[in-house]
Amino acid sequence: MKKVIIALIVILILAVGGYFLFDYLSKPKLISSNSEPVSVCSDTDGNNIYEKGYSSYKYSDGTQKGLDDVCDYFNPKTKSRVGLVREGYCDGTNFKTELWTCGRGYICRNGRCLQGTENSPICSDTDGGIEPNKRGEIYGSGGSGMDSCWTSTNMNDPELDGGYGPDCKDATGVKCYVYEYYCGSDGDSKQHKIIHCDNGCQNGVCL
Repeated sequence: MKKVIIALIVILILAVGGYFLFDYLSKPKLISSNSEPVSVCSDTDGNNIYEKGYSSYKYSDGTQKGLDDVCDYFNPKTKSRVGLVREGYCDGTNFKTELWTCGRGYICRNGRCLQGTENSPICSDTDGGIEPNKRGEIYGSGGSGMDSCWTSTNMNDPELDGGYGPDCKDATGVKCYVYEYYCGSDGDSKQHKIIHCDNGCQNGVCL
């Protein structure tokens, strides 16, 4: 009888220990944290890893910066396709950036934690692909970007001799394009294509 009671106690201890271990592994974990003093700070989502936010802050010397919440797929602390979320937020007169795991059953995509598996595509494009008449913003394994106007004097290969610019139209010796981002066929990588705009480009869209 005594042996049975001891066995039950051992099973209970293992069960309770297993539960707390599972609970611990399931929750998001803080990997690293950095804080720096600023004079002005604003953030759209606060310290919320489940929402993508944008932080704007200014140093005492007047230098102003901005930072998007993003996913880090290359940190050795996590599997690359699961990702860590880099969360920026304001804490009084300090601007903080933190790296978090998303927890069991969650992955980082487009700067926030959401339910999914590591097989879920990393890349997302707000205009749905190669859509020169619609401005999109992309988030992929190669970083982020927004469709923009592009001018070049090289008609054969506009990427070799060109650059981002404001709204444009074709002029003598100069052609007007849109620098269009889209997700690669692998579902992860950020790709781009330079497309000529017959009627000009405005705000990253062919007219």
